[in-house]
Amino acid sequence: MLLRRALPEAKTPAPSCHLNFLTAPKRKVSSCAGRDSREIHRAMPLLAIIFGILLDVLGTGAFFASGGHAPTALIPSGFGMVLLICGLLAKLKPGIRKHVMHVAATFGLLGTFGGLGMGLPKLGAVLAHTSTRPLAVWSQIAMGTLCLIFVVLCIKSFIDARRARPQDYGSK
Repeated sequence: MLLRRALPEAKTPAPSCHLNFLTAPKRKVSSCAGRDSREIHRAMPLLAIIFGILLDVLGTGAFFASGGHAPTALIPSGFGMVLLICGLLAKLKPGIRKHVMHVAATFGLLGTFGGLGMGLPKLGAVLAHTSTRPLAVWSQIAMGTLCLIFVVLCIKSFIDARRARPQDYGSK
């Protein structure tokens, strides 16, 4: 304590970006994550809920459009439920937001690979009108596309969150 008072305090340089968007000037564009990107970062649980609902609607719609006899049409609903639950958990318990959003991004990536990986190879047959299950192919492509958009938004959010951290975070 005595030694601490005897030494002059080192002045730290001002950060190159504003870490608090409430006190940041409205027109200044910073080199770090700006106000808009932080709002996207905080909106990711809501986006997970929205994409979860969209996938649920896609799955149930495909199930009923197929006559209710193809339970595999509900696969997008399974992915949608995971995204929906992750979004709700992130909203209700902010302390675990980072973890559940990474789980949501992982399931989004799996949905992208599964949907586009299954649907795109069969797209030629659908366009040539030789496919036996065109609804399944379109459902797979729609699921893969929705999940891809979600994953891209997640990656952007993760990058913005990383840039918004203080520079000395975790350096101890």
